[in-house]
Amino acid sequence: MAKEFELLIYSDIACPWCYIGWSRLKKALEPEKMEQYKFTIKPRFMPYLINENLDKDPVTKEKLYSEKFMGGDGASAVRNKISAEGEKDGIKFNWDSKSKVRQTKDGHRVIEKAYEMGGFDLQSQVAEKLYKAFNEDGIDVGDLETLAELSSSVPGFLSKEDALKFVQSDEGAYELDKALEKVPYIGIDSVPYYILDETDAYTQAITAEEWHKHFEVLGRAYGLA
Repeated sequence: MAKEFELLIYSDIACPWCYIGWSRLKKALEPEKMEQYKFTIKPRFMPYLINENLDKDPVTKEKLYSEKFMGGDGASAVRNKISAEGEKDGIKFNWDSKSKVRQTKDGHRVIEKAYEMGGFDLQSQVAEKLYKAFNEDGIDVGDLETLAELSSSVPGFLSKEDALKFVQSDEGAYELDKALEKVPYIGIDSVPYYILDETDAYTQAITAEEWHKHFEVLGRAYGLA
């Protein structure tokens, strides 16, 4: 059996760089590109909040990103850079100033529930569905009915009725809070943030080519090149 290395992906649904980062990592993990290695990568999405002060009452994207990107011309320049990088990966960001943003804790609970139900395969499908809905389609993924509808549309996840019951409950909330409490102690202050093999940490939305350089180094370190 091939050796397996864990890859933790700290990210937030409301983080545009995280969406770009996932798109690039997804390309790196394509089966035909991983065949060259004598080991496998076991990824898992982990929670992070880009703005802990958000609550369940929505604010506009304009307000969130103006505060996050320092406002004014600075915010515009950052949005343009993100849009340009996203286009390289086929992502068309929606910066509609009226789009709503809420705290993403319920979305994180859904993403973790998907992992419990179907491992990373299901988790990644649900996460990608939420990433796209928020970042490209301008959908308020913090609205519970919308969140249930989106997640339940992924084959293998809960039905819409069960998904709504789940998001309206507090299932997984305690575990999520505990996971979020650990984030500062790990040293994470921005995302995307990746931890490979428990020790190697990478930040930023690195490309598929860069990922394979890291995988090659990892393989050599374990004599698996």
